[in-house]
This record gives sequence, structure tokens and C-alpha cells, in this order.
Amino acid sequence: MSNSELSVYPQQDAETRDESTDEAPAKKQSSKKAKESGTGFRGKRLVIEELTEEQARDLEVSQRSEHTILHQVGGQRGAELRDDDDVAHRINRHRTTTLLPAGQQAKMSSDAVIQMLRLSLSDRDLCEIAETKFGIDTSTLEVFQAAGANDTFMRHLASVIQLEMEQRDAHADHMLDCFDAIVALHILRSYSNFGTPARKYDEGHQWEQDLKAIEDAKAYIQQNLAEPIKMIDVAQAVGLTKLNLARLFKEMTGQTAHQYLLETRIAHACDLLRDTKKPLASVAVESGFTTQSYFTAAFGKRMGTTPGDYRRNSAKSVDISDN
Repeated sequence: MSNSELSVYPQQDAETRDESTDEAPAKKQSSKKAKESGTGFRGKRLVIEELTEEQARDLEVSQRSEHTILHQVGGQRGAELRDDDDVAHRINRHRTTTLLPAGQQAKMSSDAVIQMLRLSLSDRDLCEIAETKFGIDTSTLEVFQAAGANDTFMRHLASVIQLEMEQRDAHADHMLDCFDAIVALHILRSYSNFGTPARKYDEGHQWEQDLKAIEDAKAYIQQNLAEPIKMIDVAQAVGLTKLNLARLFKEMTGQTAHQYLLETRIAHACDLLRDTKKPLASVAVESGFTTQSYFTAAFGKRMGTTPGDYRRNSAKSVDISDN
């Protein structure tokens, strides 16, 4: 599948894009169409596209003059990027960023459902912004490829871009048009020889470390379930900050650490109600609930019934199966 088939807008080389007189009607028409569909934006320099799930799952990028940022904004983990040297890069995290320099060809494929935001900026525009706005001599500029980078800045920027593209009010297009310099500076700072390369996950080493930290956090919660558990204590136990624990837990499990803690407490309470005859107050304490009233409220919200009714219904189920 060719890039022109995937793109909301057909790719153009730098010379064509600089012919503003000839391109103005096409730009106006493309912007109108994008605004109606809500799937893309074409600014003076920057092109932004929200790829459909089908496009993102089998994406082929082949451009002569544009730097392309692919940021996974949603969906499941697991994609493979194969560059023009036929080197495969496994991307094991969602919400990661992949940058393909101008002249680079690549193909991204995934068996999972993913949602992708694609930003394109020509090499000529990147150099012009670098020289005029930031005073950078681009004669030795080199932009690096990155696959599956843990790009915190891009995660926040993608959220803002999505918000502007969703509301598309009278000022949204002007706001989006201002992002060209921001994107250019981010490429220069994080993906070129003028800055510090963004943190990568190509080899999976950091992914394995982060996964182990989350599994250790789960184990800590399970082992201390009857005790008051503070997230700062969990974070310190696994060698993370409280902020990093919250971010990684959500990224890797799809739920917050607090949600996991509550669900684990409820699951433990269900086991005690079903398998023992302990008083409800004891079940509450052993499951980590500070009061029986809080236990009853939390249990009812999660299970749709009271602890007492759950125990009685469980006992009836056992009697029926025995008969």
C-alpha cells in the first residue's frame, strides 16, 4: 500500500510546497475537507493526520523530503517497524514516539488495534525554522531515526493537538498552525545531533525493567493487603517515584494503582466470604478496609450486592452444585 493511499493529504516535496501561489487553492480545499472530517490539518508548514486503525496497523512511509513523527495515542501495545535497511524494531509500549528522517523508508505493522497521530514537516521547513528562529547552522544537521521512544513531551503535545482537532473552533486552526516551530525545535532537541536523543525502547531492556517494577508493585500490594497502603510506600519499595509509579502502572495495566489496590482488596474479601465463616468485620479488616461501613459501600459499588448477600448466594451455589 502506498503512502498516498494512507495519507489524508497527498505527500508533496519541498519545491512543490514552496510554490504558495499554485498551492493556495489546494491548501484551502484540503483544510476545508479536513475540518469537515476532523481527521487532519494542513498548516503553512506542518501537516497533522489522525490515522484510522486500518492505516495505523499497516503503515508504509516513503517520503523524499519530509520528517515524519508517528505517535501512538491509543490502542494496544505491540508493533514492528522495519526500516529501509530491513532492520526490524519491536515497539513494546503504547504512547511511544517513532521518528523517521527525511529520505527514510519504513513500514510499520501490528496485529493489535492501535491509534496513531502523524506529523510531517519538510526538511526545508525544519532548516528554515532552525536558522531563522533559533539561529542554528543547519549545514551539519543530522536527524536520527527513533523507534518506540519514551517521549514525554510528545505525549503531552499529542494530547493538546487532539484536543484542538476535536473542538475545531474559530481559533483551533491558528493554534495548530503555531505548532510547526514547537515540533521543529523538539526534533532538533531530541532527535538530532544538536540535542540529546530521546530515550528509546528498541532493545526492550527498559521495558523489561519497568515491567518488573510494576509486577513488584503488585506483589507488594498483595503481601501487605491487610495494612494501610500508601502509594508513596509502594513506589519506594520498587525503586520508583510516586509520579513514575502512577504513570507506568496506568500505561502497562490500563488502570491506576489505586484501582488495582481496591480490586485486589475486593477479590480477597470475596475469597474470605466464600471460603470461610469469619464475621464481616473480620473480613473487612483482613482485606484492608478501615471500617465495615466503608467495606460494605465499596463492595456494593464493585459487586452490585452486599457482602452478606454475596456470602449467602455463594453458599446456595455450593449447595446446588453438591446436589
